[in-house]
Amino acid sequence: MAKRTAMSKQELENFKEELKSFQQRITKHETLKEMVMQSKEYFDKQVDDGNYPKKHTDLVNKANHYEHVVKKHHNELYHRVDSMIFKHTEL
Repeated sequence: MAKRTAMSKQELENFKEELKSFQQRITKHETLKEMVMQSKEYFDKQVDDGNYPKKHTDLVNKANHYEHVVKKHHNELYHRVDSMIFKHTEL
């Protein structure tokens, strides 16, 4: 991709750092999803009425928030890469 967009070394390094940060967010989101599943399995045995404790619902909300953050960051990166490639092919 770097050759196709004619990115400078500094731009390429910055982009690599952004991708690392994005990967960390993905990893955190996957961890949160796993924690939600474990929490649900645990509380399913104790909860009959479907009302989970606040600790569980807070965890679900946090996982949902991270899902939104990851999707938003993905879209931003996708559009940035797309525009860099488009600029290069336009020339």
